[in-house]
Amino acid sequence: MKKRSKILIISLAACLVVAIGATMAYFFAKTGPVTNVFTLSKGINIKLAEPAWDNKDYDGNPAGVTDVLGNVLCQNFVPGREIPKDPSVKNTSEDNNSVWIAIKLDYTVGTDSDNIPDTYAELAKFADIDWDTTNWDMDSNSDHVIFYYNKVVQTGSGSDSYTSNLFNKVTIKNDVPTGVEYNPFDIKVTAYAVQAEGLDLTAAKTQLAGFIAK
Repeated sequence: MKKRSKILIISLAACLVVAIGATMAYFFAKTGPVTNVFTLSKGINIKLAEPAWDNKDYDGNPAGVTDVLGNVLCQNFVPGREIPKDPSVKNTSEDNNSVWIAIKLDYTVGTDSDNIPDTYAELAKFADIDWDTTNWDMDSNSDHVIFYYNKVVQTGSGSDSYTSNLFNKVTIKNDVPTGVEYNPFDIKVTAYAVQAEGLDLTAAKTQLAGFIAK
């Protein structure tokens, strides 16, 4: 009897070892790799138009202006003349890239041939520009004037996809101070844009100013 008991106990112990070993056989699994693709935006694009000046829309097509154009009235101007000129900028970017926009104006007054821009003050002696100071913020320096549009410009075809006109006309003054002469002049208009995502107006002005200065 004692021998059988020993055999039974040994047999049960062996079974327990097998059972314990079986509980440690874990199941494992893994998935295949998952790749998240991040694509670069196609970039931002803008277009400048001055239809009252040259009867062209943002794509360079006829804008349907029937009044006398600014590029006609600017020739052989006389005191008191109003010369239409209405620059605005459209956001033509893809991928819903909203933007902040700036316009830089350079002036050449008189017959200078040194290609150095004059200050706006030189032009303002005998000509007035009706700036839109509600939607545009002015930043002046010695060589040119920069205006920042103070609203984000969206993509698409809505009214929020383009800026208001920076100005609508240049008026030659009737009366000027003694010693001031009327002179031929050029106004060069250049538009710039920076992405709106991640930038408020203050930061956008800093970025645009740096870009313009390059």
